[in-house]
Amino acid sequence: PELNLACSGLAISAKKEDWVALGGDRYNMRLALELMYDLFKDAPTLGSLINPAKSEATKLVSWEELSSALDQALSKEQTDEQHETAIAAKGLAKTARLLSDKYTLVATNVPYLGIGRQDESTRQFLQRDFALGRSDLATAFLLRCLDFCIDDGVSALITTENWLFLATYSKIRKMLLQEMR
Repeated sequence: PELNLACSGLAISAKKEDWVALGGDRYNMRLALELMYDLFKDAPTLGSLINPAKSEATKLVSWEELSSALDQALSKEQTDEQHETAIAAKGLAKTARLLSDKYTLVATNVPYLGIGRQDESTRQFLQRDFALGRSDLATAFLLRCLDFCIDDGVSALITTENWLFLATYSKIRKMLLQEMR
């Protein structure tokens, strides 16, 4: 069986217009591909913090539809560059599906990077999508891992202990104690 494994940190090397062209003459597909391109443009920095389930693209087409359309694009005669773009898009569609799914168990050693060492785009992303965990990449990942879980799912994470006692993290502790078990 095919492994449910994907790399969420690969950059999109194709030009946006070539990427969108994979949708053919289907307006919603082209729009979904454009939204997906924009969503994953910072993938090398954000990786699995990206949550495609919150993307507008999911309102236009399902990941299965997108994957099917990309399969069709791969089956057409095309240049090497177009073929490479289609393969990358297919891999990204799989990544998007895996990042959108919910899981029974999420176990990881989260990355660590304090707010002082984050680049501006990462800081803005964390402020927008993980406000409670923005002080450190590790606490943002803690929140993301909880997003990955089904109801009654389990997260097992290796983290630093600073979020357990520093005042900066009091809101995240309060949320965890009130909403999680």
